[in-house]
Amino acid sequence: MHHHIQLFASTCGRNDFFLERIQTAIAELGLDCTAEKILDEEKIEAMGLQVSCLYAYCPGCKALHASISADDPTARCTPALAIDGVLRCWDYPPDDAALHDLLRQYCD
Repeated sequence: MHHHIQLFASTCGRNDFFLERIQTAIAELGLDCTAEKILDEEKIEAMGLQVSCLYAYCPGCKALHASISADDPTARCTPALAIDGVLRCWDYPPDDAALHDLLRQYCD
């Protein structure tokens, strides 16, 4: 079965690297998937996500989103990864091992 992976993201260059990591993991695992980066704010909002990036100084996703989650524990921020239309992770990219586990679980 073919799977569709969507990376909901801001224009931050780190998200380009995250997309490359996703594509590399797909190839390494031999999965039948396509991956795309979504920057469209309407599509991001439709998934219940918010873009919280700072454009001058960025402390990094984990630090930035920790403060947002402290104010609103239900908040979900980009970058976020959806597999076949279902959000599977958000707020910050998983490390390589967690990304491989995620792809094996939902795309294998």
